Amino acid sequence: MSFLSTKVSLDREGRSWLMPAFASRLHAALFAGLIALVMLAPLLTGTATDEDRALVYKSVPLRYLNYFTVGELLRRPENIDILFIGGSETQTSIDVGIVSRLLSENLGRPVNAANLGTNWAGFDRSAQILKDVIERKKPRLVVLGETVTSYQAPHYLAKFFWDGTVATGDWTWLEKLPFYYARLLGVPRWAWRQTMAAEPRPRSRIVGTRVGKLIDAHGFMGVSAGWRDRSKGRAALRPLPEVVEGRSPHSFDFLTLRPGERQAQFSRATQPYTCFQTKLLLRIRQMATDAGARFATLVPPTDFKADGKMLDSLRLRPLCGSVERAWPTIGISMADLFPGLDLEAAKSFYRNPGHLNRAGATSLTMALMPAVQGLYRE
Repeated sequence: MSFLSTKVSLDREGRSWLMPAFASRLHAALFAGLIALVMLAPLLTGTATDEDRALVYKSVPLRYLNYFTVGELLRRPENIDILFIGGSETQTSIDVGIVSRLLSENLGRPVNAANLGTNWAGFDRSAQILKDVIERKKPRLVVLGETVTSYQAPHYLAKFFWDGTVATGDWTWLEKLPFYYARLLGVPRWAWRQTMAAEPRPRSRIVGTRVGKLIDAHGFMGVSAGWRDRSKGRAALRPLPEVVEGRSPHSFDFLTLRPGERQAQFSRATQPYTCFQTKLLLRIRQMATDAGARFATLVPPTDFKADGKMLDSLRLRPLCGSVERAWPTIGISMADLFPGLDLEAAKSFYRNPGHLNRAGATSLTMALMPAVQGLYRE
């Protein structure tokens, strides 16, 4: 009787016996070897070292639109001087076309900005994108969009892009384990990429048009839909207000919170970052500064209560433990961005409480230009 016995069988006398799960010890060893091979697949396939990272991002399912843009911009020869990364709040808040145009005009030389924010918050996703960018481009300024929301770690889509090359020396094994699992889930997609005859392309004209617009906008997703007045029916979308571009009335000092300082429009949020989120944020900053870039964070004026009041401050999340912020943070409160408006009028610049629409993004980008230009020139 084998020690690997699981199946129950009855003999002629009606007695039950456990039948061996494998016909021989060789079969059991082969099965154990197969399990080990599967578990070690992320290491054996070399996914961490020898892949074209642009292709990795372009092979993410196209319904997650901006990953294709990340791959396309990595592939292009032009440099990225200013990089915005973060979740969808960042992706829909900063119109990098305005940033590039105004800085180029002000400085008398071309400045190329990109917004590589993507779906859902996640510092692990931002760390991976930043690592891939700084290995191929030379950004002078990296701005990480913060969020007041919690998020899953690993990122929901980590199986598509996480390659295990972001430094994890200060992580515990419990923190590393889910990311190894994400790489394990990504092995079938790695195998699929090895058989590609050509790079993935949008199959439908509609998706192709949306992807093309994102690439032309260097990643900025301008939401053309206005605020939805749910009390007036499902189709009650407000028209976007007209925004006239102009010079920001705000100063660098008003828009920027420097380390160790206090600023009236930045308030302390009640929910701090977890210790793991703090580790990732510090890793992102370290990667940026090691590459010679200036690092800053951005707090968008979002996540208000639709039935509440105008927010007159930005909620800045504390870091874990006694860790202090050692970098500048830029932003402008909802009340200062839309002076003279009440909440009901200000909603016209939002798609929902968590995202600005195109008119709101234009307003925010124009307002923040003194801070962006100041940080870029420092």
